[in-house]
Amino acid sequence: MSVRVNETRNCIVNQCKEAFKRGVPVAVIIGRKCTLAPVQVLYNYNVLDWFTITDLWIEKDGQNDIFFWKIRLERTDRTTPSWCQPDDALTQTVEPRPFPHGKLDCVHCGVLSMYSFAQGWACLNGNCKQHFTLADGTSLTDLSYAGHSATIIAWCSECKHASKTIFVEGWTCYNRGCSKAFEFPAEVDMGALTYSAAFLSERTTFPTPPDSLVPPMPNPSDGCGTEKAARISIVCPRCRGCSRRVYWNRWSCDNKECNYILPAAPRPLSIEDIRAETTKRKSLLQVKKNDSLVQRDLMICGHKVEQYFLPDMEAKGQCCGTVLIFRATDAINKTRNGPNHLWMDIQEAAARGDDFKRNAVKCPGTSSEILTRNFQRNWGAPYKFVVAVNSTSFKEAPPYVMQALKRMQWAGRQSVQASNDGFEQGHALKSASMDTKFVDFNELLTIGYMEDDAISYHDDGEDTLGPTVATLSLGSSARMLFAEKTKYNPKTKKGTRSTARNQVLAFPVHHGDMVVMHGAQVHQQFDHKVEPSGKRRFALTCRNIIISKIDEDQQEDAMSKGEIPVDAGQWTYDGY
Repeated sequence: MSVRVNETRNCIVNQCKEAFKRGVPVAVIIGRKCTLAPVQVLYNYNVLDWFTITDLWIEKDGQNDIFFWKIRLERTDRTTPSWCQPDDALTQTVEPRPFPHGKLDCVHCGVLSMYSFAQGWACLNGNCKQHFTLADGTSLTDLSYAGHSATIIAWCSECKHASKTIFVEGWTCYNRGCSKAFEFPAEVDMGALTYSAAFLSERTTFPTPPDSLVPPMPNPSDGCGTEKAARISIVCPRCRGCSRRVYWNRWSCDNKECNYILPAAPRPLSIEDIRAETTKRKSLLQVKKNDSLVQRDLMICGHKVEQYFLPDMEAKGQCCGTVLIFRATDAINKTRNGPNHLWMDIQEAAARGDDFKRNAVKCPGTSSEILTRNFQRNWGAPYKFVVAVNSTSFKEAPPYVMQALKRMQWAGRQSVQASNDGFEQGHALKSASMDTKFVDFNELLTIGYMEDDAISYHDDGEDTLGPTVATLSLGSSARMLFAEKTKYNPKTKKGTRSTARNQVLAFPVHHGDMVVMHGAQVHQQFDHKVEPSGKRRFALTCRNIIISKIDEDQQEDAMSKGEIPVDAGQWTYDGY
């Protein structure tokens, strides 16, 4: 097997050179459209086997006069037939004597040379004083190639570099730095070169690959079930297809014709587990803010509240919105239907299934599909953002959803009132875009994070959303960051593609804390993200979906799903 690699892809070329030098096997995967496949392949991606690079050389595009690299690979373990080996290749009666595996750097010149001769290793660098000198003093006339099939090696008169006779049309130098590299007589058609049978038939003996290409199946009983290792993909033991972990509580084979499922419901983490995690991560306790932000500390119904007034990037001296963090105490978390109760309920619901899953963020339904780095479930009016998530009516929502919603309704109202008070008391100058009334929520998105799961910089600035967004954090701590949008970066304004961020605020979010963002312009001028810290976290976020701004044929469904049932009043929260 030979593969072309363009010179411009330096990273790949360097990796191939290193693998060639060290004799490290490489796994080969081919796509369905690969014209070089020895047999018909059925899937978008097909794992062939372990291969070892035996030769690496340069060739030149005859039309464009551009150099590119070619690599020759041999299957590392030929003791058993490969699934991708053509049927007629299985009938060969004589296995050719292979070359021994390995290469050595000459102690005199430092140049790498392969084992080519049956009598032992010799330096093949024509510039080395010890070239063709064998340790036992074997005469040059007695040398013989180690393999049954071997192509002739010759040395360039210009650079003294040794090269194999790869083509039927004759020998050429393959030293990229030589002025005679890849030169042939004028009568040779550079576009119709043919590899020699001797070169293609060479075989090498390799050590057996140390690892199987098929990784071991995860053991769901190991650990708590949401560690980083629990996020890996698997090779289905039934159909041998590769499958991602799409669902929170299981692996399910991606092959639609296979029904293999590996149950993997995470075990519950206690409040003590979360508290121990937080104690180990003291760096999360730090709050960092830009000098342009005005901060106000409040006490609202037993909650310590930090309020930040975000500057209006379009109107100097004014405030475009506020961010309030409602800190939960142990007493608040322990209240009836409080965060501790919600934490255990949501873990149980997610372990049952409850439709927590990763959704397509790019190229949905294609072979290039990319999923979110978290697991999602939406309730109430459908929320359409980058990721499409099916929504379930609040009438069908379990108690923990409505209990969380009621807490965030309270926090939302308190935030709007605190923002109005702050403006009236002169803490900041209100922008004309700021809303002074709270608009009730009709949607709740639940996101589950396993270890190292995160959500990158984004905004909640869709034109179908109301001005207030509230989030309740349950479980492991995290760090929330706000940054100006890149359009406000001076380098971006000059026409560069800089993605540099001017971070304005960073703060920890612990179990039971609620964060409320108020002001539509917050999401037009700033992005926010969440950095994880711990093995498991759930974020429940409420928004108001403006029904009149969504597609007309979906308005009735959205209104019905977002209607809060009367019996949810039993969980009304008053801050205590």
